[in-house]
Amino acid sequence: MLINDDNKTIRVSSRGTEFLGHCNHEEADTRLILHALQFQSDVVVVCKDTDVDILMIWAYHKFNIDKKWFVKYDRDNYADIGKICDHLGSDICSNILAFHAISGCDTTSYMHRVGKVRIMKKLMKEPSLSCLLEPLYHNEPLKIEDAFDVVEFVRSVMY
Repeated sequence: MLINDDNKTIRVSSRGTEFLGHCNHEEADTRLILHALQFQSDVVVVCKDTDVDILMIWAYHKFNIDKKWFVKYDRDNYADIGKICDHLGSDICSNILAFHAISGCDTTSYMHRVGKVRIMKKLMKEPSLSCLLEPLYHNEPLKIEDAFDVVEFVRSVMY
């Protein structure tokens, strides 16, 4: 269990307590990922938030994690994030944050009558379409020609 107090995070386990360091992330979602990345052992996250699941998939793929990450999704059921990444493939895992944001998350609304499942099924058939979202990751203003790629994603995948 993690306890946060004034930018300090403490892990509580059967072996006692451990200070994990300072963290200035305001969102618990990203704190979970940051601390999961610091653990030298397997990680189990118990959370019923799709945003956390998406962040875990992206981070596991991005940082090439060599330990097991699990998310508890039901009473006694656990999903192996590594197996999910293998199933989704590199293109989708690399762009899953943009996919999640554009299709609706905690901070953005979803598009009318367009559900994540339908979009994901299309992406699973043609994973390279997720690369149309790559311009959203640049640390510079979006160029007009890059915006056309994002529009093409919405046109071809979402509608």
